[in-house]
Amino acid sequence: MRIETDSDPDLVAKQMAKLDAANIYTPAEVDRVWAAWSDRNAKRGALTSALVPAVERFTNRWSPAVYDDAAARDELDEFRSLLGQYTKSYAFFSQILNFGDTYYLKLSVFADLLARLLREQLDDGERETVTADDVVLTHYRLEKQRDEDLQLEDGEARGLQGRTEAGMTRQQERERAARAELVEKVNRFLGGLDASDEHKVSAVELLVREAAENTDLQQQARNNTRADFSHSPQVRLVLEDSVWNQNRQSEAIAKRLQELPPTDLVELAMAFDLWERSRAG
Repeated sequence: MRIETDSDPDLVAKQMAKLDAANIYTPAEVDRVWAAWSDRNAKRGALTSALVPAVERFTNRWSPAVYDDAAARDELDEFRSLLGQYTKSYAFFSQILNFGDTYYLKLSVFADLLARLLREQLDDGERETVTADDVVLTHYRLEKQRDEDLQLEDGEARGLQGRTEAGMTRQQERERAARAELVEKVNRFLGGLDASDEHKVSAVELLVREAAENTDLQQQARNNTRADFSHSPQVRLVLEDSVWNQNRQSEAIAKRLQELPPTDLVELAMAFDLWERSRAG
């Protein structure tokens, strides 16, 4: 196996410069987060408090951008994406390079924590993607699922692609294009609703996730083509049941919330960081 394109050793510095230039945080705030994160005796509240100023700056720009400024929203989306990219780039290059400045390490911790907190604040706790960073391996089991024809071809294999800024940009553009395409598809059917794109997409994703857990559909999907699967009467029945089930659960939850004593309702909201989110908003 050969390396087809070299990794860019300056990628981490370039990404850092872009993050710093966004003026969402200050170096002093990065140091405070690092200090709280490094202190084993520190409480989670201290770490969150150190991140609050950056969250407030971001959300103060985000709220008007969502409704009135597509270009500004794209810039903020790029910043969020770049937080994750920087964390991964630093983890990769720090194994082979000595950056000679602890700020690189501190910013990697800060970027990861800020990305997670923004995800909680802006996405109602629903993660758009799940990465290996979110998974803790406790057990594993080997199980044969099926035989696959890997269809190996003769000739020279493709080389490995290094980490470069251009490659990261293409990945970001693909993610943005995929999200825009998803919103467009949803609005073909739900465009007339008085609801945000995020809520419509989340509702459809929840519907599809529940339907995909149906064992009959899983069996049909394994044994049929995409076209044949889409015409299966069972698919329609499962989706209809899922729609009614979602509606029933939503009504049950809303009814229970309405019946809660005011003190319990406040306690529940505070447990879900009402104070922190209100400050950030």
